[in-house]
Amino acid sequence: RIHIIGRSGLRAVDVARTLERFGGGGHAEAGSAVVKGRSLDDVSDDLLKAIGEEAKPAVVASEIMAWPVKTVRPETTMEEAGKIMVRYGHTGLPVVDDEGLVGIISRRDVDKARNHGLGHAPVRGHMSRKLTVAGPDTPLEEIERIIVEEDKGRVPIVKDGQLLGIVTRTDLLRVLYGENHPRWHRTLFRGDRGPDAPRNLAG
Repeated sequence: RIHIIGRSGLRAVDVARTLERFGGGGHAEAGSAVVKGRSLDDVSDDLLKAIGEEAKPAVVASEIMAWPVKTVRPETTMEEAGKIMVRYGHTGLPVVDDEGLVGIISRRDVDKARNHGLGHAPVRGHMSRKLTVAGPDTPLEEIERIIVEEDKGRVPIVKDGQLLGIVTRTDLLRVLYGENHPRWHRTLFRGDRGPDAPRNLAG
């Protein structure tokens, strides 16, 4: 008897579907099968072939990004940037100059500037310059890691310094859960950023 035990941490590889070929089963992340009366070499060869045939191509950034991207220039005023966000329903905008992407301005930045009477100020003084970008061939899993672990609302997709598109949290949720993703979910309290941080949700 040959026992096959499978585990997968990738959406591209569905263990249950692969092991059905060997009379086994399980679920997408784990499964098993028992094969009788065959050599280990034969089963190994068939298993590698099955994985190759069942594995789905990885989803990459260029397949899910939004484009063309609405952008503003560094000299655009905060007030005008806010109006553009409202007009197009965006919560943030990439900032570009003649050289390419230089920053990101968010709705939060605009609101803060307005509250301090700085709606006339140029975007360059309020934009975030600490950018995390991805390339068009970056896998979905890496985009998800950036959005979740680095708490980014949007990931610019860049090639050779030029902005090609953008992937937002909404784009990611749509790919992972379809159109019925839980838009109404909201974080009540993050606590500190540590993984074991207490989270007081009583309020």
